Amino acid sequence: MKMKEIIVGISILFLLLTPVVFVAAAEPELEIEPVTGFYTGAIIRNVGTSDAYNIKWNISVKGGFLNKIDASKNGVIAMLPADGSIGYAIRLERSPFGFGKISITITAKASNSATFEKGIHAFLLFYYTIALPR
Repeated sequence: MKMKEIIVGISILFLLLTPVVFVAAAEPELEIEPVTGFYTGAIIRNVGTSDAYNIKWNISVKGGFLNKIDASKNGVIAMLPADGSIGYAIRLERSPFGFGKISITITAKASNSATFEKGIHAFLLFYYTIALPR
């Protein structure tokens, strides 16, 4: 009986002293690169360690002279493979027309990842968008 209790005690001691390692599940990591010029858009890449699925994206532009500019567009990307080798270009159908400082916000969320957002300030000169330095 004593031998059995000693073996159980040693087993419990080993279980308590054995380090437990939790491995986090691989997740996509979306990288958003704003694009300016004669159109306003962005390139979305998956630089994570697993493929991203059903990526819902949105791009919005607000501001300008007297805050008259308010344009947005959204869509869904079926899949982006991991490693960032493929980028998906998104853009507004038509560049906004106006003059003045604008804010461009791009968000993207895959069904298997967190929400990623990138915002920049730019200057709109008629149809041409110029990114402003931070």
